[in-house]
Amino acid sequence: MLDPDDEGLVKVKNKGRLHQFVLDRAFGLDSTQSEVFQEVSALVRSTLDGFNACIFAYGQTGSGKTYTMED
Repeated sequence: MLDPDDEGLVKVKNKGRLHQFVLDRAFGLDSTQSEVFQEVSALVRSTLDGFNACIFAYGQTGSGKTYTMED
């Protein structure tokens, strides 16, 4: 689950233990394609200029990860 006070903090409970992951940005279920594109467009532009970047997309199969990256 996303922390409502920190857009880069993800908390996952697994086998009774709580794990926290700190990311630059995490998007919730209510995020729009436009919102995601606005956030990552500068990274994409940087890669075209020859810099390295990583965009990690994680989610359920069929949830629109590939569509978001291609739109």
